[in-house]
Formats: sequence, C-alpha cells, structure tokens
Amino acid sequence: NSPAKTEKETLTYSAYDTKNHVSLACYVGMKDYEKAHIISTQLVIDMLENSIFSKLQPHNLSSNYSNYVYTAVRTLPLKEVDKVTAEYLQYLEKLVSINVNLPDIVERFFLTIHFYKIEYYIFNNQFDEVLNVLPEIDAEYKKVESEVDTLTHLTYNYSIAYTYFMTGQFKKSQECIIWLANYPELKSRNDFFAATHLLKLFIHFELDNKEYLICQLKNVYGLLKRNNYLFEFEKEAIDMLKKLCATELTKEQIKIYEQYKIVFQNLLNLVEEKDAFEKLNLLFWIDAKLKKMKPENVKIET
Repeated sequence: NSPAKTEKETLTYSAYDTKNHVSLACYVGMKDYEKAHIISTQLVIDMLENSIFSKLQPHNLSSNYSNYVYTAVRTLPLKEVDKVTAEYLQYLEKLVSINVNLPDIVERFFLTIHFYKIEYYIFNNQFDEVLNVLPEIDAEYKKVESEVDTLTHLTYNYSIAYTYFMTGQFKKSQECIIWLANYPELKSRNDFFAATHLLKLFIHFELDNKEYLICQLKNVYGLLKRNNYLFEFEKEAIDMLKKLCATELTKEQIKIYEQYKIVFQNLLNLVEEKDAFEKLNLLFWIDAKLKKMKPENVKIET
C-alpha cells in the first residue's frame, strides 16, 4: 500500500482531511506551489468522494476548491487553470441551484470567473495581458465591490496599481496607491501595508520626484520598522533607491542596478522573502531598467 492509501485507511476522514490542510498551509507558506497543488487537488477529490461530508460541509468543499484554483494559477498553464475554474464554477452553480447559502457566494463567483486571470498574468509577469482583460474585469468588480471582503479589496486594488507600475503608467499607479494608502483596513494586512508604501517609493522614483522621494525613503523605513515589517527585501529596496537618487550618471546607475540584481537574486532564494517578490518583482523591474540602458547586453528574466 502507498503511504497515502494507508493513511486514508487508518485515519478517520476528519483527521486525514486536517492533516492534508496542515500540509497545504505549510507548502503554501514555503511557496512550494507544486506540492501545494498536489495536496489541494487531493483535498477536492477526497471530499467529492465523501458524499456525506461534502453534503454537510459545502463551505469546506468550496474553500478546498478555492485552494485548488489558487495553486493551479501558480503551477499550471492558463488553459489548464481554465479547466480548474470551470470545475469550481460548476460546483458553485450547483450550490445556488439547491439553495445552499454561502455568505460570500458573490465574491467567490467574481474570483472564480474573473480575477484568477489577473492573478495568473501577474504571477507570470505578463502585465500587458492584465491590461487586455482589465476593462471587462474592472466593470465586473464594480458590480460586487460592496460585497467582497477586505483581503479581496486589497488584493484587487494592489494588483491594478502594480500592473500600471510595471507597464509604465505611473500616474495611474499612483492614483491606485493613494487610494490604498487611505483605505482604513490597509493596516490589517502588514504584507499589503508594506508593499503599498514600498511601491509608492518606486512610483516617485519613476516620476522623477527625487527631492520628495529622499524624504519619503526615511519616512517609509521608519514606518515599516514601527509596524514590524522591515525585512531584508524592504531594507535593500530602500537602500537601492537611496543610491540611485544620489547620482544622475547612467554608468553609475547601471552599476547600482547590476549590484542590486545580485542582491535580490540571493534574496529570492530565501523562503521568507518570496512573498515580497510576488508583490513587487524587483528583479523583473531591474532587468527592464537595464534593458533600456544597454539593450544589447541584457536579457529580461521572468
């Protein structure tokens, strides 16, 4: 017998399910999405096979499907992700047809039909593709905006700000970031709080607001430190901007970008820093800057 089959036979379903959820949380936390996807797939299969449990716990199965989509977005080609979301959508429609009331059903429909595409394109640094689907998705978001939770508000609005930044639309990005910075619930999520304030600095750099930026670098450093979210990624990002602000010479700036490309490549190997890269891929940004400065020598890394 395989270990998984043996566990299924020896553990109660509830215990087996709990064990897999703990493993899933660990793999997602470590950003090991390949292993997380295997487990999230199995969680859906197991619950579908356990008709009694799935009937009694429709919210749990819906959450399992959410995890299934989340990991698929980060591991599979888009056509395969489409199949996963279609399967989840079919389940949600079934719940509606039999009058099972999930309090967040409207949000789940939006995330499953629309937002996963934005997540997929951003995760794969395909920011131009986000712009292609954004008008339609934003129209749908406005219809459900009052019914989604804080995390979805933050994720959606930050994703748009980040996309505009990465596609060179810095004024639009700044408008989104100003909204986020004034959103009352921003402080409830330190990861988005830090990413918002860090992205704000890079927007000012791209808009050439150097004098204002020099002041803000110190302010944001202190702000993140007070909120216990000043890690190596944030420290190095702020340090890089300080050095870039200190010179107008292209050759010196190229040296700074090349120096920090190595720094961030090393940080990317640290599990605890991977989330920061998902919210602001500075390696992608640095390569884009270098390509503009010396296009004959630099290949963009994705």
